[in-house]
Amino acid sequence: MQAPLIAKREGTDALKVTRDFSGDRPLIWASFTKPALLQRWLLGPPGWRMDRCHIDARTGGRYEWGWRHPQTGAAFGCIGDYITVRPHSLMVDRQSFHQGDPGKPMADATENTVVFHDVAGGTRVITRIIYPDANTRELVLQQNMTAGMEASYQRLDQLLAAMAPVTAAE
Repeated sequence: MQAPLIAKREGTDALKVTRDFSGDRPLIWASFTKPALLQRWLLGPPGWRMDRCHIDARTGGRYEWGWRHPQTGAAFGCIGDYITVRPHSLMVDRQSFHQGDPGKPMADATENTVVFHDVAGGTRVITRIIYPDANTRELVLQQNMTAGMEASYQRLDQLLAAMAPVTAAE
């Protein structure tokens, strides 16, 4: 099992999250950009399902993810626009979360930078999230966002273990 993510506040409004994964960069990149893989690990809170996943991972592309609770019908999601995409190495996007389906924005958009690095035994993913302000960052942290990220990353660890030695090209 991989070590849990490391989250650090940066400046007044940013959060840096670092996590290592056992898999080469093309496979980890595919896990973040291919709907068939992303829907298997980015599941939101327990009991929720990702029922909407559209990804056009290119500079100028966009994505839309949506989750629904099967028992209550409650829904939330996010929409993002890719500012910069360099396959297997970098994604920069602006993302807004929405309550409901399609929903109303829950807060101003964040700017997210995700960098993929080779490390011994796998890939390091560094995510830097810039929030609209310090209060929004602190609110998100109080709502245990990093615990939710780690739960999703552990599901990705399990998916990667089940796929070994499959590669992204297969």
